[in-house]
Amino acid sequence: MNLLIFYHVVLIFTAISAGKIDPLLKEAVDNNVETEAIVEFPNIQNQISGLESMSGDAKMNHLVASLKALTSTTQAPVVTAADSLNLTTQQFWIANIVQVKGLTPEKLIDLASIEGDFIIRPQHKLSLPPMSQEPVANITNTVQWGVERIRAPEIWKYTKGEGIVVGIIDSGVNLGHISLTESFTGQWLDPHYSTEKPTDVLGHGTHVAGIILGRHGVGVAPNARWMACRARGVMPELSQSFASGNDGPACQTVGSPGDNRHVIAVGSTDETDEVSWFSSRGPSYQYNLKPELSAPGNNIVSCGTGTYNFVSMSGTSMAAPHVAGAIALLLSANPLLGFGDVYRALTTYVYQPRLASGDKNCGLPTGADFPNNAYGYGIIDVAAAFSYGRANRPPTAN
Repeated sequence: MNLLIFYHVVLIFTAISAGKIDPLLKEAVDNNVETEAIVEFPNIQNQISGLESMSGDAKMNHLVASLKALTSTTQAPVVTAADSLNLTTQQFWIANIVQVKGLTPEKLIDLASIEGDFIIRPQHKLSLPPMSQEPVANITNTVQWGVERIRAPEIWKYTKGEGIVVGIIDSGVNLGHISLTESFTGQWLDPHYSTEKPTDVLGHGTHVAGIILGRHGVGVAPNARWMACRARGVMPELSQSFASGNDGPACQTVGSPGDNRHVIAVGSTDETDEVSWFSSRGPSYQYNLKPELSAPGNNIVSCGTGTYNFVSMSGTSMAAPHVAGAIALLLSANPLLGFGDVYRALTTYVYQPRLASGDKNCGLPTGADFPNNAYGYGIIDVAAAFSYGRANRPPTAN
């Protein structure tokens, strides 16, 4: 028996070294227990053609149909193998991943032996970090420092996010808040409590929504609209932009799903443009650059759980919505921009402050100070990115 276990361990480590099995699954193997895992495939959106000439519903329908077809083909060998091993699977076309349940060390080895470009990693349970809320007096339409810092007001004369709907997956949203109630699309899903209208007891999702598109000076794109879904305890990666986590300042502390190679992780900065002490640093567990971008996350004032109240919160969860709001502004001005265009604009046109010596310790991928695993490429500058987007408009369809 001991020889058999040793043999399995050797095979597991062979698969780990080959890049097919995430080293974080080693604990489950060591304990010789069944586990759940995610089979993660490469991003395939760059294989979808025709999106550049589309907009609105036509673009979305084409994207969804193409993703479903491509992911079905990509995932088929793994799903077939999992079925033959009597494993339970669930496919997610939106993120090109497959959830697998009932993996023993032996079955993990068999699944990793399938040919293809994928990695088997643990399934991460997501939870909202504990965050304190400080009440703020009436803000009287004052533009908040984070909105000002990324230079959003400079392009409000061109757009404030008109025509853009932002999806918010969080603790919920307070529909009754004066800064949010008029911009609700009417679309809401609550898989946990089945409420008919948006609610938010915790206040986290409401604060996030306010930073993205709240009125009265708190939001980056105040004329954008929102729809929302209350997040459950476990969910697949559904978005392109995530907070990097609040486990800094140590290196390699970026949390899931921000450490995923297919999403943009956002770090937090303070009023002096320094990386917030709590902001998680990279690199990711696969030694990729993380975070990719930074944005204001210290003492951010936004919407609270009452009708008229505003609260101040700090965290990378406050930084990521600044990026989401910036994306809303860019897409409002130029709906034909693709994800690659937006990514290039946001990562190219950034503010790069002086890098503290301690933040160099987490790695400089190119040898230069930027990009790095503290700021990423730098602090977003939506006004500069906006100028790039206007100058690089894709051709319109005839």
